[in-house]
Amino acid sequence: LFGVLLGSFMGITSEKNNESEVVTSFMNDPRTSFFGILGITLLIVVIIFALYIETRKMIGGVYAVKGVNAESAQNLEGAVNDFTLATAFAQDDLYDRELSALTVEKVNQLTSTITQANHDVVAKQAESILGTALSYAQSAVAINSADYQNWIAEGNIYRTLVTLGISDAAGNAATAYTQAQKRNPHDPEMFLLFAQLDLAQSDTDGALSKIVQSINYYPTTEAYILRAQIQISKQDYSDAIVSMTEALRLDPYNATTAYQLGLLFYQQNDYAHAISAFKVAIYDNGSFGLAYGYLGVSYEKSGDITDANTIYAYMRTKSDQADTLINQIKNGATTTTSSTSSTNSGQTSTSTLLPSTSKSTPKQVAPTAKKK
Repeated sequence: LFGVLLGSFMGITSEKNNESEVVTSFMNDPRTSFFGILGITLLIVVIIFALYIETRKMIGGVYAVKGVNAESAQNLEGAVNDFTLATAFAQDDLYDRELSALTVEKVNQLTSTITQANHDVVAKQAESILGTALSYAQSAVAINSADYQNWIAEGNIYRTLVTLGISDAAGNAATAYTQAQKRNPHDPEMFLLFAQLDLAQSDTDGALSKIVQSINYYPTTEAYILRAQIQISKQDYSDAIVSMTEALRLDPYNATTAYQLGLLFYQQNDYAHAISAFKVAIYDNGSFGLAYGYLGVSYEKSGDITDANTIYAYMRTKSDQADTLINQIKNGATTTTSSTSSTNSGQTSTSTLLPSTSKSTPKQVAPTAKKK
């Protein structure tokens, strides 16, 4: 193909320039004939091979897009299958890194079924699946060791294995995070990776120290949220409110952060401040059903029945489950964070009130660990 295009170009050029035609025959000289034919053959082989590689990359990209769509549709198995096919057609560290994260998601689904009776069996299964996730993360590092995100992915798997009591996992996680920090030394969130590793080892003091390092280097929403997580786990709610207030100050249009701050105020019976925070949440996300629910109940508890009824009436126009949610909130049956759209989203305990903050962080899988 290249030869045809080149010959056509030369022919057109020679016609425009009125140049005399030059004819060269490979048959006049056996050496010229041999090397000429060999060169053309090699050129054809190279072109065919390049087209083969590009075709595989294109097919891999198609499967990767399908995997992203499947993940968006919460079809975890479909996403895993599509990204597995993507890696089969094209070596790309992004595909392996995504497979690692999706595999950890499968582990979290598995460990959500843990009971005291099946703990050991499920833990073994989780460890086996995490081994697969680790192989994907290590493959991503092997393909592109210059990308700090690949090292973080590997470190996160090891950190998750720490919660399962795997020996040497903590040291391997620290090594991977160190490699990530070398490649991204000016990111303050790198300190938070080590803080979360400390938390996996139940070292809250060490984690808090590293969070302070991160904040002193450059304050981020993620650092304050992680600090609030620890403070909530220690029932230091006043300090947690301070941390969450700082997080919202740095990211004032984050509906989830505003909701979480409002929930902390609500749990301390500070309904005036809770109302302010919940109003920010629904302003930033008008479909945040739980924020509306808590806003209405906060109005009611503060004695403002008129505004409470206005909120309740609006919720009823949006969902036939509104009264169920309102009653759950009044009875203390839900303290959940919500993704956004549903008025009656799933529930979690107060201790899992805040999200994890590290980049590309897999959810913890130990029974006592916290969800991302």
